[in-house]
Amino acid sequence: MRCNYCGAEVKEGMKYCPGCGKEIQQGKGSSDHGSGTIFQPGEEQKREQETPITPRSPQKPPKNKKTKKKRKKAPIILTLVLVVILAAGGAALTFYVKSPARKIVSRISKGDYSDIEQLYKNDVKDHVIQEMLLDKLAEKDCATVLDDFKAEKITYEEASEKLNAYLTLGSKKLETAFGEQEKTLESLNSSMEAYKKAEELYEDGDYEEAMEAYAQVSEDDSNYEEAQSKMSQCIDSYKAEILNKTENPEDEQEYETAIQTVEVAADILPDDEDLANRLAELKDSYAAMLKSDALDHGTQYMNEGKYEELFALLKKAQEVNEGDSELDNLEKSAEDAYVKTVQDYLTKDNYDDAITYLKSATRVLESNSTLTELLQQVQENVPVKLCDLKISESDRFESGEELKVMEDSVGNI
Repeated sequence: MRCNYCGAEVKEGMKYCPGCGKEIQQGKGSSDHGSGTIFQPGEEQKREQETPITPRSPQKPPKNKKTKKKRKKAPIILTLVLVVILAAGGAALTFYVKSPARKIVSRISKGDYSDIEQLYKNDVKDHVIQEMLLDKLAEKDCATVLDDFKAEKITYEEASEKLNAYLTLGSKKLETAFGEQEKTLESLNSSMEAYKKAEELYEDGDYEEAMEAYAQVSEDDSNYEEAQSKMSQCIDSYKAEILNKTENPEDEQEYETAIQTVEVAADILPDDEDLANRLAELKDSYAAMLKSDALDHGTQYMNEGKYEELFALLKKAQEVNEGDSELDNLEKSAEDAYVKTVQDYLTKDNYDDAITYLKSATRVLESNSTLTELLQQVQENVPVKLCDLKISESDRFESGEELKVMEDSVGNI
């Protein structure tokens, strides 16, 4: 069956057309049957032919009145919520502005430390909300103090005074927190002072001291990146100065000074390849020079009897030329010549000169057992003149001054 109004199919027993919503009245094609009259089988086709069907748009179901009422109430509820929020915010703002905790922080930030301890004791201490608020505000103010100090808006003394004001309140929590902040401030002050000193040293061309000062600038310091950049420049200038200063030394003293200078620089810049190469070059040249001097002057010193000078030169040369066979052979020859000289003195009964040489030799060649034994032997067998012998060890006997002439009973003296 179909609705004669919209043409939609209608099942038997339905009261309303699913297409147009018109009420369907059961009957046989009466003129007052409504838009949704249902026809009996056989009549449907005939009715469709006789009556044209004009489709119409489905009608919207009627709006719910309850929904409209809810929509009208929504703005009222929203307005009430906003009023409550604003009221709560105003109350909170009033509480914040008039709170003792804020008064304390406000006074400290302005440098007014009068009565803050009493205010804390009376209105903040043991009041949980006020203590919590003070902790938060003090933490924020502390950060501001440090930032102002970094920016040099306040001096170290002013910053320290503000932090100490919180410590004097008597709060254990603040004492712990601000005790650490005080250390941070001290460290930051040391860093900033080091940077200023480094700048002066850099301008004076004292790159070694400037590097040391720049290295003391901490990462928390706003000058840290600039300090790192300046230190890099110092390193380049310092290294160039050292390499230029230690180039081509001429004598032993200049070599020793150059080696010492480069060693100090290498300690400061341990990973610098140029300094390491220069140090190795200087040490090699210095060792070669000492060896050459010892070999060139060895025979001359032995002929002149300058054994102390020779052994001193040999010792220094051997220290930087460890295991060198030429120097070892020269040392052996010098020791043999030294012993022979002493023996020649003994052959000539020149014991005084022999002992003098032996004492000098054993002082220079402490490890030479031959010289040590020979010195002991000579000292034990030195000839003594009879006129030098003592008849008695008694001073009384030798003086004769205290001796008296004595007579016996018969007159014998």
